[in-house]
Amino acid sequence: RAYLFIALLLLVSLLVFFYDELFVVPVMWLNGPVDYDKERFIYGGLFTLDATIGGVGNNIFEMMAIYGIAKQLHRTPIISKQAGNHIAKQHSHFVNLLKGFKIDDLPKDSRKVEFPQLCCTYTDPVKQLGRYYAYENVNIELWYAQSFKYFQNFTRAEILAKLRLKPEYEEYARTGQVEPSFFAGGDHTICVHSRRGDFIPSTIHAHATEEFVVPAIKLLNKRVREKHGSKNPRLVMIGDDKEWMKKIIRDHLPKDYKAAIAQTNDTYPAEVDWEFSRQYCDSVLMSASASTFGWWLAYNSRGYNVYYNTVFSKPNGFQTSLTPEDFYPPEWIPLEYDVSTKSVGVRPPRM
Repeated sequence: RAYLFIALLLLVSLLVFFYDELFVVPVMWLNGPVDYDKERFIYGGLFTLDATIGGVGNNIFEMMAIYGIAKQLHRTPIISKQAGNHIAKQHSHFVNLLKGFKIDDLPKDSRKVEFPQLCCTYTDPVKQLGRYYAYENVNIELWYAQSFKYFQNFTRAEILAKLRLKPEYEEYARTGQVEPSFFAGGDHTICVHSRRGDFIPSTIHAHATEEFVVPAIKLLNKRVREKHGSKNPRLVMIGDDKEWMKKIIRDHLPKDYKAAIAQTNDTYPAEVDWEFSRQYCDSVLMSASASTFGWWLAYNSRGYNVYYNTVFSKPNGFQTSLTPEDFYPPEWIPLEYDVSTKSVGVRPPRM
C-alpha cells in the first residue's frame, strides 16, 4: 500500500507539473493550423497602474516591462482602460508613452497565464509564455516587474524616446532648475540623486545618508578627473530634502567647488528631473539605490556613467525581493562603504 500511495503521489505530481503540455497545448493545436500572419495580443494587468498606486518610477517600470515582453513574444501589448485613464491624468506630460499600446478591456477569449509576482526579479517571458503562441490573446498580471531585462530587447534610445516630455517641460529642465550660466567652463557634470522623505520612516528602503554620500562624491570627483579627463567638474544635487543637500554642500565641499541644487516647481511634474539628467548629467550617483525614481533618472542621464549604493535595503527589509543582477544594468558601477576607513570604493566583481 505504501508503494501504491507513493506511485499515485508521483503520478499526481507529474500531472500537475506537466498539465499544460498534456492538456492545454494539444487542445490548442487541435483547434486548427496556426495563422502566423495574424496579429496577436498580450493583455497586461499592471498592478500599480490598475490600482492607481505607486509612484511614476513604479508605473514606468510596469509599462516598459509589458512593452518589452510583448516584443519578445511578437504580440501587441494591451493595457486596461483604467490604466490608460491613470496615465492620461498623471503622466500626460510624456508625449510618446502610449505609442505602441492598445487600451481596451480584457478580451473574453484571452488565455490567462500565470506569471511570478516578483517585484524586482526577472522571469524569462519566452519560457513562461512561448508555448501559448497559437492563442490570439493571452493575459498576465505584472506586480511591479522592476527589471531592465524585460525591455533590454529595445535600444536605450528607443526607451528614452518614449519618456520624452512636452517641450515646455524640457525647456524648464534646461533653464529653470539650475541657472545655465552655472555650467559655463565646466566639462563634466556629476549629478547626485538622494531620497530621504519617505525612505527615512520606511522599514525596508535604505535612504540617502551623509555617511555614504560625502565620501562617494569624493570618489566620483576623483574618477571623473582620472577616467574622463575632467578638469572642471560641476556637481548638481537632486532630491527631496533641500536642507539636507544644502548641508552636504556647505559642510563637506570646498568653498570654491562648483555645486548647485536642482530646483523644483510644483507646477511642473517631478519627471523634469529625468529630463534635466538627460540634458546635463554625465555621471550619476544613486545614493538611495532602491528608488525607482532615481533609477530612471540614472537611466536617462546624458553620459550614462552610473554609480549606485550597494546597500539598497534596511536590515530585514527586502533583500530577498530585489535581485541586483536583474535591477541594476551590468554597466552600472556598484559602490560600497567601508566602515573602518569611512570611505567609499568600487565593489570588486563577484567571482
